[in-house]
Amino acid sequence: MHARPKGTLTFTIQYQPLQSGEFRFLRVLSDEGTVLELEHAKLDSAPEYIALSYTWGPAFVRNGRAPSATYSVTLNGFMFPVEENLHDALIYLGRRVRALDCSFWVDAICINQADLNERSSQVARMRYIYEQADEVFGWLGLPCDGDKTYLAVQMMRNCRQRVDDEAKANNNQSIIVSSIKISEDDDIFPKLGTKRHEAWLGVRDVLRDRPYWERTWIYQEATGRTLAYYFCGNCYFDKRDLRATIVVSD
Repeated sequence: MHARPKGTLTFTIQYQPLQSGEFRFLRVLSDEGTVLELEHAKLDSAPEYIALSYTWGPAFVRNGRAPSATYSVTLNGFMFPVEENLHDALIYLGRRVRALDCSFWVDAICINQADLNERSSQVARMRYIYEQADEVFGWLGLPCDGDKTYLAVQMMRNCRQRVDDEAKANNNQSIIVSSIKISEDDDIFPKLGTKRHEAWLGVRDVLRDRPYWERTWIYQEATGRTLAYYFCGNCYFDKRDLRATIVVSD
């Protein structure tokens, strides 16, 4: 993990200007996810890429880490500062992007934040960037309790199965599907047994308590046509699991 005492980190990377219609993407060069290289491409000829959705700033779950630490990655051979939550995202998701042999789009790194004109232009096109991505990875942060998070994801997938089964049984009539409600005592997950309550606590942590869901961009990312996967540590669920869980537990 690249972490240094606050105030000691400097970086000297020089961004190459973007040509008309170009964007920057990242190649992940290490399994740790923190050695990166910039590349330029136009979206109509871009390599397969995954767009990252996350919350800027400190991590939601700190696991004993000092709040004064400064984090960095290696970008084009230079140390480049990032916030703690993004650093966690790169560690957990960078290896997945590398394994898929895809490029990575991360706004804080791919956009030259010091160039106000570029930043304004690129931010205006972020919806397009997310829509054109092959996948969107949403980073919720580290789990508060790994066991509860695992149970929560299993519960969410079972919610989706319940909705899919009801829709199929009723010829996909959305009005019937939307009327499905599941209580904490509902036996949607028979194998869960006495851990059902813990699973619902995990769902609450993942879906209600995280600052990720309060972001300005969440609506366009969640409603876009690109399939999104949401990660809490190594556990993940997709946009269809999310929608089904909201339907049955609202």
